[in-house]
Amino acid sequence: MVAEGRARGRAVELGDLNDYEPPEPVTATTCFRAIYYARDRLAFFRHVATYTERKLVFDLNPRQYRLEDVLADLRAAGWPRVALRPFFVPQTRALPGPLGKALVAAERSGPLARFALRYRFTYLVAASK
Repeated sequence: MVAEGRARGRAVELGDLNDYEPPEPVTATTCFRAIYYARDRLAFFRHVATYTERKLVFDLNPRQYRLEDVLADLRAAGWPRVALRPFFVPQTRALPGPLGKALVAAERSGPLARFALRYRFTYLVAASK
């Protein structure tokens, strides 16, 4: 992926998410399908807070980690505000229009969405300072 990005003329850096630090502070950091690689989640959140000025966004599988534990780690690391949104639309393939719209509507369905998250799907987590 790195080689492909560079071949397309994009600025791409390769590094371990536990130790990586950009050359200058950033407004927001995104981390998709990778938070699970953090050696120590609290330490990772603290590290990201040192170079991220406003927001950290990542996906979270609530069947893999207790939501309450992740929220506690975020707050302890200096991310006091956290917004959660169920995330049902797949990122690997396009869905037919009506199905995609139905999933987006289901993401906002409250109790139904929380029920679905017990068995499938992830949260989109946006933590801010």
